[in-house]
Amino acid sequence: MKSIIKKQLAKTTHVSSIEELDNYFSTQDVENCNYVGYMWHEYGFFITFYTEIYREFFASVEGKIIATCFSGHEIFLENKVDELIILDGFIDTSKAYVNSKESELLKQNMSKFRDKGQAFWYTLKNFSEDKFDEMLSKYKFKNILFPLGRTTKWDKGLYITSTNFNGYKYASGEKDYWFNPKIAYYYKNGHTGWNEEYWKDGSKLWENGFPLELKDDNRLKDYPREEEGDYSVIFVKNSWKTIKSNGAPGFGFLEHNLFNKIVNKFISEKKKLVIINDLVKYPIPKSEYIKEFNMDNFLDVKRYLALVYNSNLYMSSSTSIMDLVVYYTDTNYIGFDDKDRNFRDDGHWMKIIRQRGKKAISVDSKSTNDWEKLSNFIEEIWSKK
Repeated sequence: MKSIIKKQLAKTTHVSSIEELDNYFSTQDVENCNYVGYMWHEYGFFITFYTEIYREFFASVEGKIIATCFSGHEIFLENKVDELIILDGFIDTSKAYVNSKESELLKQNMSKFRDKGQAFWYTLKNFSEDKFDEMLSKYKFKNILFPLGRTTKWDKGLYITSTNFNGYKYASGEKDYWFNPKIAYYYKNGHTGWNEEYWKDGSKLWENGFPLELKDDNRLKDYPREEEGDYSVIFVKNSWKTIKSNGAPGFGFLEHNLFNKIVNKFISEKKKLVIINDLVKYPIPKSEYIKEFNMDNFLDVKRYLALVYNSNLYMSSSTSIMDLVVYYTDTNYIGFDDKDRNFRDDGHWMKIIRQRGKKAISVDSKSTNDWEKLSNFIEEIWSKK
């Protein structure tokens, strides 16, 4: 199967308005260029879309590829296109939470939209999609991979496990390209995963638990290291997704007492822990062994992954961001609230992790019932260093 990875990383340009982007396109020979639009989705799905669902597009189009992406999403496209236009300020998560509390705008949108994900999108986006599309319609690209925003992914069932999937043409031009969930995620026996058969299809895209297309990828290795020495990382997922409408803990919620026990263990044992805060922050004690990474305005995915890449242990909810981490990094893992059972013996994450010679466990995140199991695993990882 043809690789979709470019020999060189894309040339990057930053724009902060639709007008600036319009001016940029006016300087290009667009009729001989291919365009890839921005995407807003759950982070774990970016891998599936850009490496599996959109693969046919990237592998078949000829000529220059120009793409747009939101700030922080560069890692997904910079090795697949020729020029990458970064849309600075087009999204802003600070509009959703103020001082770790839901903003009035988010509350209004929560009551307006049927899905909290839609409400979140319409809160953080900082531009008019209508005006963006109007500007884009002025240019006749050779091929165009349409932006994925608005409520399209919900309306068209572009969640790969969806049972109400509707045919969706994701790109057009010299030919039409259609969303095909059969080549992407599968949903089987209660858990999701990358389509192993797709990766085995004579293409040999995986080897020893690693994507071959990342074999010579040094982007995370070469990223400026922010923490020296041995350290662990914990991502504290805590926003609208982890709390149900009735206020009860939702998928990925990390119980406060459990979080405090983890933090205090690292402090008492004089081990370094990097805490990646979500949009709502937990109180964190002051200590020379505790470092914080905050997601202000947007999540810088490459920076996030570089922190994990250099760590000995990564802990987070077993939500889609774990897909991102397992795909790009090679460490040990603790999964909180493994609803999709990806860390069970036949789960797709465990298959990959075992091939790499690393270890992983899942624990109950809504109580401290699994504390002994979790504590022992942390100590096991420490003992190997």
